[in-house]
Amino acid sequence: MIRSGDLSKLVGDFVFRDRRIADQKSLGIHVFLADPEFKTLQHVATCGKVIGTIAALPLREGESITREAFFTRHLIAVSDMQHAAVREPGADRIRSFIACPILLSSMTLGVLNLFSDTRLEFSPTEINRVQILSALVAYEILNLERRVITRSPLSEDLGRVLRSAREELKLTQEDLAALVGTSRIALSGREAGSQPPSRGPLRRWAAALGLLGGGRAEIITVVDATPQLLEMLRRDPGRLSELSPEQFEILVAERLWRMGCSVQRTGATTLKDGGIDIIAVPKLAGVASFLLAVQVKHHRGSRPTGRDAVDRLLASQNTSFRLGMLVTNTRFTRDAIWTASRDPARHFLRLRDFADLTRWLHGVFVSDQEWREIPDSVKLAPGVLVQVPKPRFTEAGIVWPLKNT
Repeated sequence: MIRSGDLSKLVGDFVFRDRRIADQKSLGIHVFLADPEFKTLQHVATCGKVIGTIAALPLREGESITREAFFTRHLIAVSDMQHAAVREPGADRIRSFIACPILLSSMTLGVLNLFSDTRLEFSPTEINRVQILSALVAYEILNLERRVITRSPLSEDLGRVLRSAREELKLTQEDLAALVGTSRIALSGREAGSQPPSRGPLRRWAAALGLLGGGRAEIITVVDATPQLLEMLRRDPGRLSELSPEQFEILVAERLWRMGCSVQRTGATTLKDGGIDIIAVPKLAGVASFLLAVQVKHHRGSRPTGRDAVDRLLASQNTSFRLGMLVTNTRFTRDAIWTASRDPARHFLRLRDFADLTRWLHGVFVSDQEWREIPDSVKLAPGVLVQVPKPRFTEAGIVWPLKNT
């Protein structure tokens, strides 16, 4: 017996356009399952914006998506719809729509509809994402029906689409296996469809690819900072101000992940404890492991980040956190810089501004600038001066030319 909540939870956690479906303001999803003869569609799940219950949506005026369209594996994406055959009042507000069949080999289980009341242009990547969600829903249906899942066209399709998601992120099988907590051989078997995972491992696999969020405090090991977005920002870092605060937070989390940290966004739950937005730890656990608290300050214009943000983050000093990092897309006021440079704050705080983000966008994470808070030597006792083992970056490709911005 498939309950609506089972599928709604999976669909709601799916990440589309850099956020969970459940957190979208203008997007919604309906999931329908078909009877064996495909005469009726049973509505089994809804998530996101509720506009109305969709019975059918036309390819052209006067036509509807039919049983034959699903059996021929058609995926329909329509923008700026003018005609919609619907049963519920208000559903005619739909402007953009993707219909994707839920397939099990040659059999169609149902249809997944993603819709919006605003006009959206769906990119090939976004259409592919809906197909990935459809594959996850099909797999979930079999799990909920307690069917034994062996190697099949479904497991092969699932492995193929998740492999494509990994390759899009430029991750090796070894990289992803480490994030999921499995071996490269096991991951290779899942991608080939020969070792179908159970529900728990599948969700961890999808979460590591940034496909499932898991709620407001989701672990962001990989996030959907698309290559197109990163390339745009590399060409014109000034457009960082055009991002939403959430998008900027996701971007910072993704860059920290690329630096070698496992990261977790905290949402709004820690506003009373320093406004910490991201928690990070080194991926390679060892004697030098530490817990990093990150506060992210985004500004639409050129307004600098002031001392108040520094003071908030300093509230986390002398707790479980060993370092605090304050990241802004503009610059810091002199008062903020002075406060962060004084004892004991200077041993805890790291300030990163527009110039640092520019380096990060180009993948320059190792440079003299990232070591600027670490002294060249420390005095252990009177007359005992020890050099700090700092690397020296002298290669032209590593040292980043700083510019006054």
